[in-house]
Amino acid sequence: SSVTLHGPGWPSPITFLSVHLIPHSTRAAVPEAQFLQSRLRRPGWPGVLLGDVNHSPLVGPEPDWDKVPVHNIASRTIIDPDRPDDLRLDRSAGLVLYRSRLTDVAAHRYEQTGDEDLLAPTGVAGGIRVDQSWTTSELVPAITGYERLDHRNVTDHHPILVTLDLGAVAPVEHTPWR
Repeated sequence: SSVTLHGPGWPSPITFLSVHLIPHSTRAAVPEAQFLQSRLRRPGWPGVLLGDVNHSPLVGPEPDWDKVPVHNIASRTIIDPDRPDDLRLDRSAGLVLYRSRLTDVAAHRYEQTGDEDLLAPTGVAGGIRVDQSWTTSELVPAITGYERLDHRNVTDHHPILVTLDLGAVAPVEHTPWR
């Protein structure tokens, strides 16, 4: 679901899109990602896509495959019949978001700081950074923080916290959907 908000002092309205892509198949998640990136842009304002993408982003380490549950190995790796034992994350869903010119907040902060902890897994079982936040280009200058929080044994995911300084964003004209 999405909501477009406009707060006092904001340079323009911002659309927020909460996502939860299908976890059982990267091939099924790719068209979802394609659809959702367009839903983020449809209102015509800068936007933030965030939530449980359930698949690997374009940037980040491979997990320790000995610790990944079998169902995640089956649903989140590249399917290559010529290399059945070669386990590599299928980054197709992350590639869709990247190609739609969205910025992976954690990867952006990693590029700025070199802090590898920013790319740490958010899935408690499986070691994959499945919880993600992506922004449109207008909001990239506002990205000032990203951190993975403790899950406190309440959920099977580490929540993420993204900090934006909206004072760093120039006013944006509404972009009609076409």
